[in-house]
Amino acid sequence: MSRNEEDKEIMAWLEKLAPEELNRLQGVDLPESDPIDETVLQRIKKRTLARVELEAQGAQKVRKRAARKRLRLKWAAALCLAVIVGGMLIVSSPEARAQLKKALQYIPGFGYVKQIDDVEQSAYVMDKPFKLHSEEHGNMTVDGILLQMTGGQVLLSGEQASAVIVKTLILVIDQVNYEFKQSHASWAGGGVWQAEYYYEGSIPYKGQDKVWIKFGQTSSELLPLTKAMTASDLAGFGSSDSQSGIQITAVVTPLDGNSSKINLLTQLPEGQNVDSYGKQPIEAGLELQLTDGQGRPITVKPDSGFVKSSELLFENTNGTKDHQLIIPAISIKDAGAKHVKVILPVPEEGAQDIHVTSQIAGFPVDFTRIERVDAKSVRVDVDTHYNSAEQKSLQSYRLFEKKNFGFGMSYSWKINETTLAIETMSLNVEPGQKEVTFYLGEPYIVVRGPWVLSGL
Repeated sequence: MSRNEEDKEIMAWLEKLAPEELNRLQGVDLPESDPIDETVLQRIKKRTLARVELEAQGAQKVRKRAARKRLRLKWAAALCLAVIVGGMLIVSSPEARAQLKKALQYIPGFGYVKQIDDVEQSAYVMDKPFKLHSEEHGNMTVDGILLQMTGGQVLLSGEQASAVIVKTLILVIDQVNYEFKQSHASWAGGGVWQAEYYYEGSIPYKGQDKVWIKFGQTSSELLPLTKAMTASDLAGFGSSDSQSGIQITAVVTPLDGNSSKINLLTQLPEGQNVDSYGKQPIEAGLELQLTDGQGRPITVKPDSGFVKSSELLFENTNGTKDHQLIIPAISIKDAGAKHVKVILPVPEEGAQDIHVTSQIAGFPVDFTRIERVDAKSVRVDVDTHYNSAEQKSLQSYRLFEKKNFGFGMSYSWKINETTLAIETMSLNVEPGQKEVTFYLGEPYIVVRGPWVLSGL
């Protein structure tokens, strides 16, 4: 319901009430909670008092001055009370109150936003990574900390993969120890690793206490925590643009020296996430562009170890501000898409043209040719109908052995050098096998903008 429609509904109700009914409203006990929105109250109160003035002017012809004064005061009190009661009819339901209180919080380090049910819910975080050195495990980084009444999370990374043996760490808050357990860990080439730790239970941190972490013989310095940024929508966190029904927001964080970091945020339907913002080409020549205030290009640092598609690191060597980021397209992985079964014939030898049509997430997929390479493998040609001129187009997908099963099947593929769309799949088969069955899932969909984020 629009603002004007709400006003009209309340005023129409007021017009129907007789003075004696309004007088009775003066005895109504209103709960102290669930106050009406102040803007709505003031707007309707102004219109209500205007009506009172007209009523008082009409009463001058038939009443004495004292009576007029009493009438005006009674009408004013009763009508304002009626406005509040009428307003409560709109906002008193639990669903309406919940919607008014919902907000978003940005969690740096982890690089996501979460929805909270009340703007008064406090979460404490680190604005930027914190470096520390361990005699046991070399150089490390506290990438992120999240503390809230329902628990906490710590994200660590480093350069010596042996550190993943650290299964627990202690977060010290004002001399009280909280043991965080490792939830998962991963490592990449060159010994680079990352691990996340969690605590289940209340952490009564109020923002004033001293905080640090320790594990084994390693102890950090005091960690600077602040309240998490809160906003009613993504645009409240930074420069935003909305294209193709998708909003992207850039959060800029100054780091040490001239270094800065941009975190890119979106809110997509459940099961979907942005696989690439174009830090690496989404197709030939299609990648994001970062420029300074003078329009000069700025190089985004390549990822080291782990791919961080939503994080951009760069050096502001020119010392300028007002950067601009242009994202021509993004790639979305839809893990929530329904899996689709495909059955293909397998020739005894040689190649065979086939015409098997399927679809995934509403996009057509055609399998046009299959070739038995040897007794235990076949090669399949596929057409996803990828089109660089379309707003949304299917570029790739994953194969699964079982419907809606989390682990994909073993296969290899070849992509088009220009569009980067999948063109050929190589699958394992058994000698004498007549058919091969698999499920299409997790489509990768290219969505075009461009999104232009300025003033960074």
